[in-house]
Amino acid sequence: MGLQFWVSLSANIAMVAIALYTALLQRRQLGLMAKARGKKANSAKQSYWPLMTMVLLAASCWVPYFFSTPTSAPGAAYLEGWGPALEPGYIPKPGEKVEIKYAQVIANGRMLQEQREHYRLAGVCFRYSGLGDPDDATSLQKSALYEIRNESIPIIIPLDSAFQAQTKSGIGGTNYRLLLVPNGVNPAQFSTFHEAYSLGIKVIGTGGGPP
Repeated sequence: MGLQFWVSLSANIAMVAIALYTALLQRRQLGLMAKARGKKANSAKQSYWPLMTMVLLAASCWVPYFFSTPTSAPGAAYLEGWGPALEPGYIPKPGEKVEIKYAQVIANGRMLQEQREHYRLAGVCFRYSGLGDPDDATSLQKSALYEIRNESIPIIIPLDSAFQAQTKSGIGGTNYRLLLVPNGVNPAQFSTFHEAYSLGIKVIGTGGGPP
């Protein structure tokens, strides 16, 4: 769970503890008043039912946290950047014209620590004409799988020759997506996003731009 979860949970626990202490003081006061009048104090069930109701309502608010799955989330939280990339380890010479053979997406691994035991990351880019469903796009350029680390994670996407030729035309732009991939699933198993969804893959970040 994230920091926000634990802060909220701590606040709720504190609230319930204060309510319980208040109820105990109230019961004690009622008992003293009843004793002074020569009557029996109310039963525990009668005294505590409002508190028990409040506790159950507070607990029910946390049920979704324990049964939720990472189906979607704000992309800006997980995707830090995207665009063309150099070959890993390559340093161009001053003034050298470099051909774009790679693209990248940069994942915010710090925001994905809850998923690191069950998922890995992958990046995909593709060209989209604006006609039809983008989830039906083919010729997807896909990265390898990356482990989720507690840092910014550059995910390198190799571009095939046909894709490189399209980028050189200067027409249109490139769409980028960051994927959350279940363990045991490989990017080679899908050729469209509809196929990826059927494998349990989630799109958790999108972007667009060059090359």
